[in-house]
Formats: sequence, C-alpha cells, structure tokens
Amino acid sequence: VKATVEQKEENEDVSLKSAKEQLCRSFMQGNFFDLAGQMDKKSFHIVNHDIDYPIDIEENSEQHKKLSKDLKSGDYNRLSKKDYKKLLPESFALSHDLLQKDGWIIVWFGFEYYDFIIKQLKKVGFTTGHTLGYWYKGMGNTQSIKTQLRNEIEPFIYARKGTPQLIKPGTGNVFLQNPKPKDKTHPYEKPVALMQAILDAFTGIEGQLLLDCFAGSGHALLAANNLQMSGVGIDLSQRYKDEFELKVLSGEYGKY
Repeated sequence: VKATVEQKEENEDVSLKSAKEQLCRSFMQGNFFDLAGQMDKKSFHIVNHDIDYPIDIEENSEQHKKLSKDLKSGDYNRLSKKDYKKLLPESFALSHDLLQKDGWIIVWFGFEYYDFIIKQLKKVGFTTGHTLGYWYKGMGNTQSIKTQLRNEIEPFIYARKGTPQLIKPGTGNVFLQNPKPKDKTHPYEKPVALMQAILDAFTGIEGQLLLDCFAGSGHALLAANNLQMSGVGIDLSQRYKDEFELKVLSGEYGKY
C-alpha cells in the first residue's frame, strides 16, 4: 500500500510539474503584431487588451518609481500619444480575427481616448454598449491634491464580436480590488483577483481560451489558470516573462 501511495504521489508531482511548465510556456516573449500572424484565427473566447495608454503620473508615487526604473532598464517601452493611436486600430483588427465567432474583448483605457477607441472598435466589427466596466481601487492618485479629487477607478470597455453572452448574467460593472503598490512586476499590473473576477463574469468556463496581447505581469494568465481556462500572453520584455515563470513555479497551481 505504501509503495502504491508513493507512486501515486510521484505521478502527481510529475503531472503538476508538467502543468506548470505548460503554463510558463503560455507567456511568449515577442511582438504581438508579429506573433499574431502565427496563431490560428477564430481561436480565442476573450481578449484582454491592456496596452499602456500615455498618462501623466504623480512623481512621488510608487507607480512613478517603478516606471522610471523599468524605463531605464529597457524592460518597459512607453508609447507616445501618436504611436498609441497608430497601434490601436491594427491591434483591434488582429484581436477581432483571432476571436471565435462569438467572443469578447476587454479594453483598458484612459478617458481622453474613449471616443477614438469606440470608433476603432466599431470600424473592425465589434459591437459596443453604453456601459463601462470599472476597477474600483479604494485608493488613488492626483496630479494636484489641492484642486483635483483622487482618481480611484480605472475603466475598461467591453465589446462583442458576434453574440456572446455573459457567463454570469447580472454581474455588476464595478470590480473592487485593492492594488498592491509595492513589489510589482510591471508598473501598471492588475491584481490576479481582479482579472479573475472579470474573466469569470464573461467567459470563466473550463477550457475556454484567453488572449492577453500585451501581457505585462501575466496576471491575466494566472487568473485564467485559476478558472481552469487556458491562455496565451505576449510581451516584449524577457524580464516580465522570467518573473511570470517564477510566480508560476513558486506558487500553488490553480490558486495564484
């Protein structure tokens, strides 16, 4: 009996190691616009589109310190407003092609880009509604504490290709999750619990497939894993990929 138990534990260890290695491989280092052409069209159920939009950041914030460090090391590439608007139309078109006939796209954005983003999403075939989603952080920053209220939310647009339906009908559009200002992999990373709650509302079914085209910390991939979904994430930074793999290997599989 003891030998049987030991063999079972050994088999489980091998299986877990293989699963973690597969999750590590789901994060691809490279350029989304190059790698998208190597993927099968109409493969994914949901796209997380989190290309970092140009904004002003409070100089004394932890976010600013992290951003400055990553800019100096070359791990982070900050887009100009002009380049940001150039990349959006192509990335939306590729996302539309890669989604199945009924799929979702989640687009994180700054309010000054709202009209432009809506126009580009519709142009490539997405359908948008009148309701936004919001990440309520419970904390926030402002460039002028004496004249401006702290911004405690980050909005996202959710748009449809075809006629997908929410997996959890009636889900509210505000997702509460405190950010972790320290020990970040990426200056703009989203908490795993936040991404898990969002994915769970839209497509959180075992076996469904996520595309995270600008993966950053890879937290959307970890959230998908927690929901027994599969995913593909892409980012230019090798260090972000390395730190993602460290999280995968050191964490508890399926409970990141």
